[in-house]
Amino acid sequence: MQSFINKAVNNFFQDNLAFENRTAKSEDLAFMHVSKISLSDSSKDELFYVMVHDKLAKDIAYAMLFDENPDDETIVDLVNETANLIIGNLKLQLSHESNGADLRLSTPKYLGFIDARENNEEYLNSYNFSINSYPLTIGHISKIIA
Repeated sequence: MQSFINKAVNNFFQDNLAFENRTAKSEDLAFMHVSKISLSDSSKDELFYVMVHDKLAKDIAYAMLFDENPDDETIVDLVNETANLIIGNLKLQLSHESNGADLRLSTPKYLGFIDARENNEEYLNSYNFSINSYPLTIGHISKIIA
């Protein structure tokens, strides 16, 4: 899963926005905007929590909208759109890898501006990146559907 997530993050930030990307440490986490999105098939739900640093969200606003001072509503929309684009790219990769598996992507839901250092142990995996020197983390939980 990690290589697919790395590729999805690189596709969005490096290829589309020309942002610098490097792997970060979990201690880089801070208060972050969080969006939850799921990718599911008939047997399990893959839940992803895309956590975006406030300054990175503002960099995204400038790169995508040329907005130097985005309001809260714009930040919420961009964090959800970032989650949708990254996990949507992941869906395409996984579908291609499994010869067209029927994967469903949910609509992202903004959860708020929270301390991402709290409850990090709940994630099955946590993927940490530094984009333009600001943290981006994708938390991942896999749930079997009964």
